[in-house]
Amino acid sequence: MKPSEFAYCRECAGSNACIDCGTPITPAYTRCYDCQRRYDLRGLPRVSCLLCHEELCSPRLAEVFGDCRKAYLLACMVSHYRHRHVRYYDKRVGSGGKCRDYECFKALVNERAKRQIIRKAKDKLLELGVTPHHFGLLQGTTSQTMELAIRFLRTP
Repeated sequence: MKPSEFAYCRECAGSNACIDCGTPITPAYTRCYDCQRRYDLRGLPRVSCLLCHEELCSPRLAEVFGDCRKAYLLACMVSHYRHRHVRYYDKRVGSGGKCRDYECFKALVNERAKRQIIRKAKDKLLELGVTPHHFGLLQGTTSQTMELAIRFLRTP
């Protein structure tokens, strides 16, 4: 099934085009997959990847981090980085993957992602006012990652 074929029930099935972008869809739906995702995420805080500038948004992480926008940015970055910038992650945990303990492997990759984000986006993190404290708010942050954050994100 193509993403544009995913859609959502509508009360009145009279159209065969997305009400937002005009993409052809099954008449039983209102929006194409991409427009529905944007509609579902409206009102949630948006952040951009500091490396590739892709827009990031997560309802679950927005709920967890509430008012701490910097911790929310980091949490979105770690999740995004794990799936988009670490090539081996999805191959190992996807269908046919050889990973036996998903949660353990995910935690390991998240820690690597945090350290790589610190190294690769140090200047941008400093510019945004991100401190080691914000990394400490993320689940499972190890002492190794905290030491790196302290070393790289200390303000003079």
